Amino acid sequence: MRRIEALISEDPVNLVVHLARYNFARSLIQSDWIGLDYGCGTGYGAALLSKNCSRIDAYDEDSKVIKRSRANYSSLDNLTFYESIDEIKGCYDFIVSFEVIEHMTQQEAIAYLSRLRSLLKDGGMLFSSTPRALPFSERSLNRQLHHVHEYDYETYKEILMTSFRKVLVFSQNDGIISTQNPLMAWNYVAVCLH
Repeated sequence: MRRIEALISEDPVNLVVHLARYNFARSLIQSDWIGLDYGCGTGYGAALLSKNCSRIDAYDEDSKVIKRSRANYSSLDNLTFYESIDEIKGCYDFIVSFEVIEHMTQQEAIAYLSRLRSLLKDGGMLFSSTPRALPFSERSLNRQLHHVHEYDYETYKEILMTSFRKVLVFSQNDGIISTQNPLMAWNYVAVCLH
């Protein structure tokens, strides 16, 4: 419980926005599915997903965060954390990868999406999200420092289509994910089919 309390005290709006994405994915997955949270951060999203699927694997490139997450969620038998991408093997029914693609170049993003597709079963689903592109001067300092490439609606859908046969992109504001005007969205949330 302390993990969620810390997130609430740090940035309650950000927590609500992130939880909405995980709850959106939870509403579409099935209890016998096996999933992967790629870019899981502190692991609270993977822990939430573990309640709705057979098994969830979680990966993040920050090994210190993974070690803490592994300790924090050790009571969940169907959740496994990985420190190395090379450890991840298998064929997943679904993958969530929220707020990751903007941290890489477009060339790197194409390779990343191809890698995620290769980890999915035929007919598997990728849930992805990214913030709506803003002019550089309007971005927060964090976004200026860490977002290598931001996407508008069309370029986000186009890059997802390089690896997936069907892509649906929704708009997100606060905790609401819907078909609202993409020009007004804070973030985009995509469902991609292998």
